[in-house]
Amino acid sequence: MSAKLQVKHRGPLVVEGDFELRDADGAPLALPGPKVALCRCGASARKPFCDGSHNRVGFGADEPKREEP
Repeated sequence: MSAKLQVKHRGPLVVEGDFELRDADGAPLALPGPKVALCRCGASARKPFCDGSHNRVGFGADEPKREEP
């Protein structure tokens, strides 16, 4: 399996590629597509998936700036 994970500025984690997502008990979750947005703010009504609630609640997880290699 190979997947790409991107942290969106003040938003979700976006995962795409060939991956499997499991719940806390280890059971596989049905994915809505080959690319999913996972909630980081905790306010989504569709957890673990993002529903855009981070905009409503003013989620602010600023990632530190880093230089590309």
